[in-house]
Amino acid sequence: MSTKAPYIVLDLESRSTKPNAIVASIGAVALDADLQLLPGEFHIPMAQHLQFPRHEDPETMRWWAEQCPEARYASVMAAQTELPAQALRDFTAWVKGVADIETVRVWGNGSVFDNVILRSLYDFVDQIPPWHWRNDRDMRTILELHSAAKDVGAFVGVKHIAVDDARHEAKQLAKALTLHQNLLAAGGL
Repeated sequence: MSTKAPYIVLDLESRSTKPNAIVASIGAVALDADLQLLPGEFHIPMAQHLQFPRHEDPETMRWWAEQCPEARYASVMAAQTELPAQALRDFTAWVKGVADIETVRVWGNGSVFDNVILRSLYDFVDQIPPWHWRNDRDMRTILELHSAAKDVGAFVGVKHIAVDDARHEAKQLAKALTLHQNLLAAGGL
């Protein structure tokens, strides 16, 4: 078994839902070939004021105002933040440390959300994302195909803290991929 993770689950907290959204925080976890969480999660709140003229949506900010204080203070109102360029260098180093950038599949929630927004932020700071675009994957699609994978028990942590969301989504991904593999083995596809 390879020591490099074949899957990363990415979650962003942002100030908009547009592809050029201001990113408040990045959370990510890695799964090994046996679909087990690897140690060493990634979470970093980012300096948002340095991302203008990226997009901020008043409706999204109203939504944030309704979220619990723990979630807000872990992202959109974080006291300790990293400069965007440094945060992305840190994320790149983390990805390279846990995965083979040539083959890792990066799963985000929605075909036009997490991965697209993060790629846009990499462009904004003139850096290259640490995975190939052809390896972008969509959680919503696989969960629609295997809806039983949505049920992985109670949420652990705080919803809308990026790393807690990523960890929960990784459990769903592991279950969905297991269901998919079982279906294939049974000749269902």
